[in-house]
Amino acid sequence: MDIRSELTLRQCIDVIGKSKLFIMILTVSVMLLTTVANYFVFSSNYKAVSYIKVSVTEKSEQPKGTNLDLEAFLYQIQSDVSINKILNKLQINLAGETNAIERLKKNIKVSLIKNTSMFQVEVMGADPPLITSIANTLAADIGADIEISERINEIVLLKNNLIKINEQIDSTNKVINQIKNELEKNPDLLTTKKTLSEDAFLQAIVGDTKKNAALELKNEEVNEVAVSLKMKLADSNIELARLNSDKLNNETRTKMHNDTILELEDSKKKASSSLDDYLQFDDGLKVVIITPSLVPTEPFAPNKLMNIVLSGLFGIILSTIYVFFRYYLDYEEEKEKRTNTAMR
Repeated sequence: MDIRSELTLRQCIDVIGKSKLFIMILTVSVMLLTTVANYFVFSSNYKAVSYIKVSVTEKSEQPKGTNLDLEAFLYQIQSDVSINKILNKLQINLAGETNAIERLKKNIKVSLIKNTSMFQVEVMGADPPLITSIANTLAADIGADIEISERINEIVLLKNNLIKINEQIDSTNKVINQIKNELEKNPDLLTTKKTLSEDAFLQAIVGDTKKNAALELKNEEVNEVAVSLKMKLADSNIELARLNSDKLNNETRTKMHNDTILELEDSKKKASSSLDDYLQFDDGLKVVIITPSLVPTEPFAPNKLMNIVLSGLFGIILSTIYVFFRYYLDYEEEKEKRTNTAMR
């Protein structure tokens, strides 16, 4: 008969009961080894988490419905070039380590929180101040990159507006010059001259036509054409002043965006790790609020308690399997002896 059919529940309990001391010793030994490893062998891993919130303002010249592709920054910020720049800013030298950037990237997670416009930056490692600096520097770079990207888009729109405004200014100047040329040909007053002999009505009034035939009548009238041209000229000058004002406003805003981009690029060259180093980009086209990470004080891994509990379960299972395996070997050996004895 097979041992599996011969081994009853009572026998199983007896087997475990006879070997309970061995099971306890092995289980406790495994738990002790795990405890020693957790506290003295395995290094503690910490996690620093920063957040970036992006909100749209009403200052943008971009048409409604034009959304910034936030997901593009996920790939940009996690590229080898971006990681290497951060390492240089923090003066971390990994030149002697192979695949250092790849290993560091595995400990960095930048994600866009679902159904929100918030980024979450997670950096894991054994050095709390260092991972905090990396997480906060990453967050600062993402915030700066978002603002720079938006301002570049605005500069493009403003320059396109400037092209249209300059075309309108040229067109308005041409109209003004044409009106001025027409005004030179059309005086403000129109003067008409008539002699007595040319006007029957005056002849009837004066009476003696022969004596006064040489009399001349001058008549001045307002030139309606000139009046109309002057009104058009005034309207054109007002339009030209408005266009020049718009042009100046566009040029001023373009310069402001360029200056801000230079400042942001300069700030990206500096490493930041404290709360005081962060600014809220609320004067821009998007409100970028950075919530920096504090230096973590409690490790998230290894989970010492969980590891000890699991090692205890593992010790029980391992020792129990070993006990039943030994029982199986002893059973087979005894069965073989009984068979040999019966054959004799």
